[in-house]
Amino acid sequence: MGAGTGVDVDVVVCPGVGVGVGVGRAGGLGAALIVLKGLVEFGGMLLLGRFAVHLLSFGRHEANPIYRLFCWLTAPLVRVARWVAPKMVEDRHLPLVAFLLLFWIWVAIILFGGPLILQSRGGVLG
Repeated sequence: MGAGTGVDVDVVVCPGVGVGVGVGRAGGLGAALIVLKGLVEFGGMLLLGRFAVHLLSFGRHEANPIYRLFCWLTAPLVRVARWVAPKMVEDRHLPLVAFLLLFWIWVAIILFGGPLILQSRGGVLG
């Protein structure tokens, strides 16, 4: 426990790196939001990569192994989009729905979790 501050302070010794100090409570939630934000960004980049390979394959995207890899990696996101989207949305539009869902989740994390992220990063948002 920090010196009368009511905040837990953890001291971690990493071999070859040195000593690190982690702040509990708000810092833990801020760190979780940072990880969630990173995962959302990663999923969005995978969907953008899938779209780019689709465009650059000139109609032969199903035979492209890189496109199939992107499809495999983004399949969980597309399944969630299918679950969220109404039945009238065609399956070929589901990657766009997944991307838009991730975009709005990312915006919500920035807007509502921004102060916690700033607090845990020492005032740097990125």
